[in-house]
Amino acid sequence: MADRFLDLLAAEAPREAFDAVVTDAMSSGAGEEELAALRGRRATALRIREQMERQRQREAELSALYETANDLTAIRDVDAILAAIVRRARSLLHADMTYLSLNDEAEGASYMKVTDGALTPEFRTLRLPLGTGLLGRASGSGRSSASR
Repeated sequence: MADRFLDLLAAEAPREAFDAVVTDAMSSGAGEEELAALRGRRATALRIREQMERQRQREAELSALYETANDLTAIRDVDAILAAIVRRARSLLHADMTYLSLNDEAEGASYMKVTDGALTPEFRTLRLPLGTGLLGRASGSGRSSASR
């Protein structure tokens, strides 16, 4: 049974598959000692699985950081740099859409400078009075909408 957890780790199986090993043992009439040992191994395997997932996420973040740094040194057009940053943020966050907004103090509005994943042209050109909507709340507080 211990090899089963290693097989699941190697296959990057979902959490439910680890739980199923214990459930199957219970259904097969395993004794309490065997079940306790299996639960301990499952807990260890799940901790390893979580560490592997955190490592994958760190690798993705570092890769995006490296690619963004490359863009910053290679691209001379500010709009292209901002588009690359917003695109990478979307990828890292696994978001449907990301944007970078700026404030136009003269007009008293926040507007979309760069979007990635916006489905409508209206959203790409959205302007809101300062302090309204998520865009306004973020610009007023200095915090991203994602951190709320």
